[in-house]
Amino acid sequence: MDYTLKKEIEEFLDSQQENTVEMAVTLAKIPSPSLHEERKAEFVCETLHQMGYEKAYIDSSNSVVCPLKDDQTKKATVFCAHIDTVFPDTEELPIKREAGKIYAPGIGDNSANVAALLTMARMLQVFHLQAKKPILFAFTSGEEGLGNLKGIRSVLSNLEGRIDEVVAVDGGYLQVVNHAVGSNRYRVTVKTEGGHSYGNFGNRNAIACLSQLIGKLYEMKVPSQAKSTYNVGTIQGGTSVNAIAQECSMLFEMRSEKKECLDKMVEYFEQCVHEVREIGVQVDIEMIGQRPCAQLSGKNHLEDKVMSAAKTQEIIPEFYASSTDANLPLSQNIPAICFGTYLGGGAHTRCEFLQPESMRIGMKILASFLCTYFDTGEIAGGENAPLQVEHHAVMIGCINKAIMQVAPNNAEYLIEQCMKQYGLKRGGNMARQALKSGFNLDIHSYNAYRQWDCEPGASVSSIVSEQPDYHVRVTRCPWQEAWQRYGLTEFGNYYCDYIDKALTQGFGGGLELRVGKTLSHGDSFCDFIWLDAGYDAKTQQAVSHRVHGAGIMGWKEMTEDLCTTCTSVLTEHVPQLAPIILRKALLNFSEIYGEELASTFESCLQES
Repeated sequence: MDYTLKKEIEEFLDSQQENTVEMAVTLAKIPSPSLHEERKAEFVCETLHQMGYEKAYIDSSNSVVCPLKDDQTKKATVFCAHIDTVFPDTEELPIKREAGKIYAPGIGDNSANVAALLTMARMLQVFHLQAKKPILFAFTSGEEGLGNLKGIRSVLSNLEGRIDEVVAVDGGYLQVVNHAVGSNRYRVTVKTEGGHSYGNFGNRNAIACLSQLIGKLYEMKVPSQAKSTYNVGTIQGGTSVNAIAQECSMLFEMRSEKKECLDKMVEYFEQCVHEVREIGVQVDIEMIGQRPCAQLSGKNHLEDKVMSAAKTQEIIPEFYASSTDANLPLSQNIPAICFGTYLGGGAHTRCEFLQPESMRIGMKILASFLCTYFDTGEIAGGENAPLQVEHHAVMIGCINKAIMQVAPNNAEYLIEQCMKQYGLKRGGNMARQALKSGFNLDIHSYNAYRQWDCEPGASVSSIVSEQPDYHVRVTRCPWQEAWQRYGLTEFGNYYCDYIDKALTQGFGGGLELRVGKTLSHGDSFCDFIWLDAGYDAKTQQAVSHRVHGAGIMGWKEMTEDLCTTCTSVLTEHVPQLAPIILRKALLNFSEIYGEELASTFESCLQES
């Protein structure tokens, strides 16, 4: 089997590296403690819907399930990435960028891998890849801590008997988990009579009794047949400095690669508890988590697959044992493997960091593995190549540059007319779609019927205020980044000067837009303020849900429309110079992307 990525796919992944990293940052900001993953699940599910995966849904465990191909006559392969973190935060988590690294709790474990799997979903859509068998993407809850593998349990239960492989996307790409570390987790509570620290001196103290139990447990000699560990993770109890504690509890876990070793440790634990109970102390034991030890009974063919995929990037990973979403399928003798897409460090600490550039390699390893499940024989190239927002941005810059080169005396006027007409045309199309579907022309239908959809992470924006003015701030813009990348900023920024106002004017509905600062003019953000727009978040959610991206155009279609509009405007205003400008625009574009891709737009950049 050939694991080498097609050139077009590799180029796509390179183009998505920055977007994927920014998606990881966006995900890391969203609080998602185990068993409370609702907000992140909603974000991931909505992202999949925007890509066109309309069947993606959130199940009862707060996991996002996305069937890529559903054929109940065949068994499915599940690709999963957990969305929960070990951190209890309920407010947005902080991000720090320093010395080429990104620091944030959960940025690697597992935001980077969730972002990578979302990029894989985008890749499959962009290249229209057809699965050879049923495939399901799952963004699982409850992988960490007391989550007790809640999400993958739900997926396996709901598809019982219909899954024959599980690939967990977790961790980095230098190590691969092929052996499940099992664990037993307990809440141990000690209760005594307690009392006043002076008046009842001599009564048994729950803290002291639990401490004695902990001391006994830490005398445990772990089995030597396999790596085995134990840990007291938290302890709490007592009420005041002058009160003998009546109650004290701890969270205690034991882990091992082998069930026999874990059983011996459990036996020792139970004996220690029995001895404390024998002296009249109440000890309550609650099992709060149990993960099975497991290794496939026969050969795990997924080991060879991941090794072959890694070798395409000259990586030779090590195999080791760990506790991941792969535990459960392995315990059911379902082939499973776990590997990730990044390099970093500090997992499970607030100093966790991601090395952004590492994801370029990690995503290609994951894509090489994933593509073996899809027919990649006919990848679109040349004029059939899938286009992205970057191509649209570059074409804007190339057309405006050509106008400057050929008609410098009235270039600004011609560019203004081209950009305005393009915006008015698109705004009018948006309005017609909204009215046809029975919507009023207002800020909600304006947002819902936008014609463009950037790749995940490519654009970053937030709502500054909703009332009375609807104020949106953009801190990352793919158009601005493309112009900067290819030296087109001085030509592209005219688009920012005119397009959004023209879109709003063309849409109508009494909307009025004021554009403030813009990234393309050197500011740190773009500000868009629709005056007295009457925006309401719940109404927007309802309208967007009904529309469900119905107005979205492909970037090829968007770029063709841009070319056609500019051709018409230039032919009207400077008929003698128009063909020269259009040929120059095409040449500018071909110097960046080559003649084959430029030929895609040749017919659009010709006088009719």
